[in-house]
Amino acid sequence: MTKGYFIKPFNKFGFIGDLGTDEKVVSAGSQENIPYLTVQSVVKISSTSVNDDALGSGALTVLVSGVDALFNEISEVVTLDGQTEVLTVLEVYRIYRMQVMSAGATGSNEGIIHCGTGTVASGIPAVKLIQIAVNDNQTLAAFWTAPIGANADLRQIVVSGARTAGTVQALVTFRLMVRENNGIWTLKWKHLMVSNTIILPIPKGAIEFGPGTDWEMRAVSGISATAVSVDLQFELYQV
Repeated sequence: MTKGYFIKPFNKFGFIGDLGTDEKVVSAGSQENIPYLTVQSVVKISSTSVNDDALGSGALTVLVSGVDALFNEISEVVTLDGQTEVLTVLEVYRIYRMQVMSAGATGSNEGIIHCGTGTVASGIPAVKLIQIAVNDNQTLAAFWTAPIGANADLRQIVVSGARTAGTVQALVTFRLMVRENNGIWTLKWKHLMVSNTIILPIPKGAIEFGPGTDWEMRAVSGISATAVSVDLQFELYQV
């Protein structure tokens, strides 16, 4: 890709505390697949705790960030209503981050904050798009869609993995998968490691994503009770 001028650095990170022998997207919620929206839509924001409410002790408001169907970056602050879903005003096509912006006495979200679609029961939507784990105040989701007007140059990958129970070390496989224009997912990078943390610099221009490209980092362990994390550092350039 031909780069324009440098816009800004950007990082995306994810975590799973209970990875096992089924491959999952590295994100809070440990989902095997992220159900991407097929059309631009309003989405529902809710919590599993009644205390995550405008007058509660937990999270009060949440910033929802993503892109629309033209891949323009959009964001909206939503005031929570506990386990009752609140519809966004803006229609979104991809959600890649949520962040608690204000909280009550406890200073953080007391329940799992969900962004999703479909019927919501006890704060849990039928279709889960992204979520904030209890007390995190921020999504841990290693997936993203590059916005319009920017090429994303991946410059560094940090991966970690270790057992949370038992003495047997975990062999973890990480796969960076990419798709353009809602096509098929293609492998872009793959790495194996045994109970370790590895920092991998990426040569400039070696792995780039154009506007509208979806990517996600997936992981699988050879044994249960494995925790993994990933951190990807990008440089964004004008198209």
